Amino acid sequence: MQENDFGSSFLNDFQPFQFIESIRFTHREIDIIACLLQGRTQKTIANFLSIAPRTVETHLRNIMLKLECNSRESIIDYVENAGQSSAFRSRYQALLIQAEFEKQLQAIAQHIKGESYACRFLSEKSQGDEIALIQKLDEHLKKVGIKTSREKVEKSKSIIDFYLNKTTLEKQPILYVTSKDTLVSFIDSSEENLNIKELDELIVLLWEQESLLEVLPKIKGVKYINLYENYYLSFFEILKNIFFNISLDNFVSSFKKKYELLQADSSQLDSKVKRNDLEGLSLSLENKTILSDLKPYILSVNIKRFITSALIIIVLAFGIISFKEVQGDRTRQHVNSQRTAPITQTIHSDLVVPKESVFLQRPLLIAEIDKALKDQKDIRTVALVGVGGAGKTTLARQYARAQKSSVMWEINAETKESLRNSFESLAYALVKTEDEKKILRELQETKDAKAREEKFLQFVMGRLKSHSGWLLIYDNVEKFADIQKYFPYDSDAWGQGKILITTRDNNIINNNHIHNSLLLGELSPKERLVLFTQIMNNRNKNKFTVAQEKQTEKFLENIPPFPLDVSVAAYYLKTTNIPYSKYVEYLKEYNKDFENLGKDVLKEASDYTKTRHGIITVSLNQLIETHKDFVELLLFICLLNSHEIPRDLLEIYKSNIIVDSFIYNLKKYSFITEDSNIYFKKSSTFTIHKSTQAICLNQLIKILKLKTDKKKIFPIIQSLEKYIAKIIEKEALSKIKILTIHCESLLSHNELLKEDMVYTIKSNLGGLYTHTQYYKKARALLEEGTSSLYKQEKKNYALIGQSLVYLGFVYRELNDYQAAKNTLQESLKIFHSHSKNDFVIVRALIYLGVVYRNLGNFEKAKILLEQSLNTYTRYVANHDIDATQASIYLTNIYTYLGTVYINLGDLKNAKSFLEKSLNIYKNQPLENPLGISRALAYLGIAHRELGDYKRALDLFNQGITLYNKHFNENNNDVAWALAHVGDIYSEYGDYNKAKLNLEKSMDIFKKNLSENSIGGAQCSGYLGKLYLELADYQKARTLLKRSLNLYKKHFSDNHVGVLWAKMYLGNIDKEEGNYSKARTLFENLLPIYEKTYGQEHIETAYLLISLGEVYALEQQFDISEITVNKGLKILEKLKHPKISKALEILADLYMKKSLQNINIENTKYAQRYKQQAINYLNQALEIAKSHYFKGSPFISRINLHLKNLT
Repeated sequence: MQENDFGSSFLNDFQPFQFIESIRFTHREIDIIACLLQGRTQKTIANFLSIAPRTVETHLRNIMLKLECNSRESIIDYVENAGQSSAFRSRYQALLIQAEFEKQLQAIAQHIKGESYACRFLSEKSQGDEIALIQKLDEHLKKVGIKTSREKVEKSKSIIDFYLNKTTLEKQPILYVTSKDTLVSFIDSSEENLNIKELDELIVLLWEQESLLEVLPKIKGVKYINLYENYYLSFFEILKNIFFNISLDNFVSSFKKKYELLQADSSQLDSKVKRNDLEGLSLSLENKTILSDLKPYILSVNIKRFITSALIIIVLAFGIISFKEVQGDRTRQHVNSQRTAPITQTIHSDLVVPKESVFLQRPLLIAEIDKALKDQKDIRTVALVGVGGAGKTTLARQYARAQKSSVMWEINAETKESLRNSFESLAYALVKTEDEKKILRELQETKDAKAREEKFLQFVMGRLKSHSGWLLIYDNVEKFADIQKYFPYDSDAWGQGKILITTRDNNIINNNHIHNSLLLGELSPKERLVLFTQIMNNRNKNKFTVAQEKQTEKFLENIPPFPLDVSVAAYYLKTTNIPYSKYVEYLKEYNKDFENLGKDVLKEASDYTKTRHGIITVSLNQLIETHKDFVELLLFICLLNSHEIPRDLLEIYKSNIIVDSFIYNLKKYSFITEDSNIYFKKSSTFTIHKSTQAICLNQLIKILKLKTDKKKIFPIIQSLEKYIAKIIEKEALSKIKILTIHCESLLSHNELLKEDMVYTIKSNLGGLYTHTQYYKKARALLEEGTSSLYKQEKKNYALIGQSLVYLGFVYRELNDYQAAKNTLQESLKIFHSHSKNDFVIVRALIYLGVVYRNLGNFEKAKILLEQSLNTYTRYVANHDIDATQASIYLTNIYTYLGTVYINLGDLKNAKSFLEKSLNIYKNQPLENPLGISRALAYLGIAHRELGDYKRALDLFNQGITLYNKHFNENNNDVAWALAHVGDIYSEYGDYNKAKLNLEKSMDIFKKNLSENSIGGAQCSGYLGKLYLELADYQKARTLLKRSLNLYKKHFSDNHVGVLWAKMYLGNIDKEEGNYSKARTLFENLLPIYEKTYGQEHIETAYLLISLGEVYALEQQFDISEITVNKGLKILEKLKHPKISKALEILADLYMKKSLQNINIENTKYAQRYKQQAINYLNQALEIAKSHYFKGSPFISRINLHLKNLT
């Protein structure tokens, strides 16, 4: 391709024509009309021409006034009817080329950044066009970072003198701007001074068409550049001479390629000039002659066709002159016809939406707007609320474009000035008659700004009333007060109509003038994918394979879920062709270049130029300026997880009033998501957009210099620690779970935290994990935290003691009872020596009491729990504490005291304490499902021990239901409860349900790798006991032996678990006929039982009955009866249903005695013993019927014995 194919006149690229059909327009107005004809919107015109949107709006209003029309379409129609389309297309093409040229200059400036270059202009007394050229060259040279200076010379010979005398000057390129008239004398002067060596720095710039370069001799060393042929490429040649050591080929090549694309897109692919393209064109005196305006059309022809082109110019010029008068008459007729023609078209502003191929349809939202605006008897208002880039403006425009309102106008409410300008534009659009135009002209001349504004408002109000069913869009409202003066309230004054407001201010929904609000939240995953694929594939989603679609869905999870962000990502990837992973990396490692490129890509694709980072940064700065405390609150919420931020956590940090104001302002800028509970409950949580949080934190790190000044975060850590303590004391599980996530998030910002802050957070997080039953996580953090805290020079004993309390509890839950005991005792020593925190001491005493109970030392456990109760009572009496906090401690003490009393066999006291605990939960609004579930379960155990199986099952089921609602249903605590439920069913005689629950329990323990835990030992033992009842002695023995071994692994040989397992293994020996072995075991166990449980304990009763039964089987009737009756008396005191079992054994004993007497023919005693046996069985049957279900195996067994005897 030849260079002259790029031909363009520097003068006409920067100075367009000014007249259309005798109507004069400014250069800027011509540019704006050119952009309008190419479909550009008001915002994109502003960006393209690098002017403010309100400036474009003002120019558009002036154009409409000149053309006496009231819409963008009317302007376009006018230009087309005047036959100016091609001329304006050429002007637009020139603007595009100019923009691309300046873009390359910016790129070159970045390329040479850090280098220093300079040049000097030399010129004779300049003509007007020469001055314009030098000014434009100077402007463009400065854009690439070249320093310029200028010096005038009187004549060409003076330039030689200048060179001869410039020995002291710094060596730099000299740009000599000259004309054809002085070129010859310059060459002659140079030939006279051939000894000048510095001429190799000289660049002669010619700007006229006839350069004579082909016929004149060339001076050695001098560079000649003809700007007339092609200003842009000539300028690059100038740069190549200045940057002699830098290659500019890539930039020049890029410019040429872009130019070729623009030429290919243009409707004028040749250099022909059509007559109708020139009709009505005239130049101002400043541009001298109409021929200058013809240069853009002829300069692309080859030099060899110069003569032909000149002839064309002459012919065309005379043609223009000849028809100008006629054209003037036609212009007057056209204008007059416009003045008298009635206005029938719809009055509407530029409501641009993305083209269909990249437009996300949102029919459900449109339907909601339509439903809210249906009532046309009055003025109806709907607010579209959402974060910047949520698609509010596009949605409003989409709705408006589907309406048939006579007036549809978008009002830019972003600033007071834009609001006023938009209303003035609406006023001009509403004019119909000459009188109304006269009124507006008078209003415009009103000097008093306030009066002029009021009159414009009254004018619009009156005209809108005559257009029933109008629709106004107030776009980008910051707060309702900003538009209040311009807002239609009264239909009597404004007429009937609809109003859409787009805003980020969530508080606007509370305004009385807003009838409905629609919160535009996050796009669904499906919507994100649809929008992304539409942009990437021009609406053809099928271009993605299944694998690509899945990869895209995963990628979009990393993109803020809003139309703006998805669009930017799609356009960016489409333009740069980088992989998804690279884009995500750029997004996380934000830098200015990435944002600017994203802006440019979006600018090319749409009329939206804001980026997520830009929107958030502006709002952040406004928030910080609102109140001095907001920066600290913003930092606080940015360090936490973005979801469910507790409002009362912030109130620990700052006062309630400041937090109220902070929340209000967060809503004002749509930082808070629409699903936040903050809308409904003051003392709840709120959520901020994740992308908002990330951008804010990035900015705050820079503003507060957090990487070097970490101590600014310390007050936040202190407030968080206080809040955690408060929530843990209340055992508010839902808040504990939320806080766990927030602490994890805070720890993820390790680079901003000092070492002591990290240890503090980890120790507190360990406590939170303890309450949410993540015991292994808790142990790891608490061990690390306490170890580190001990090593600090200034020890935080309060935190060390608290961490040890939680660590002791965790050891207990993980079955390391000895470590639990030692750790809790260590914590108590610290509290007594260094930190008199009685409430934490109460917690330590409770946990230590529970550990002693687990170890089987029930008396010691009782002492410690009673001590915790006394400490609690004393503390509460002397301190003003929160009632909820106090109640939580009391319920824990009562629950664990109840369990100890169960172990001690004092079931009356056990029931009393457990019922007290549940009554507190019932009467206080306590959120502690774990505590309630625990109390219900232990009360169920108490009722089982009392033989009230139905009540026991009911209590356990309540506890399990509550537990499953708040915790994982496969948790070990559920497994523990199910094991007890299974054992209750076993004792109740429902063996199928017993087996079902016990096996389910064991499955959970196995899933959690806890079958070897204490819970697993207990479940295994209960299963063995069940198989004993089912007479499957082999399975029973295997399971009970396993249980015994597990108990021995964790406890001493005298632990209750070990004793219990041994007793049931003895019962298997008894059932298998190994009487001697069973008797020996039982006799050895009895004194240990009496010492451990006490002589009146129910477990002692069970052992006595089993031992008595063995004696009977060995024919030791007297000792058997004594032993069984001893156990029976214990059961009778408790009114326990196991009495029936003891009576069965006694009946069997007496039947054996009866048979013995029959054998010795003692009929009298034989009959008496048989009757006694029957009596025992009848008593047993009555008791069994009152406690067991109909069809119970116990009832069936007794009935069978009675049948055999009778």
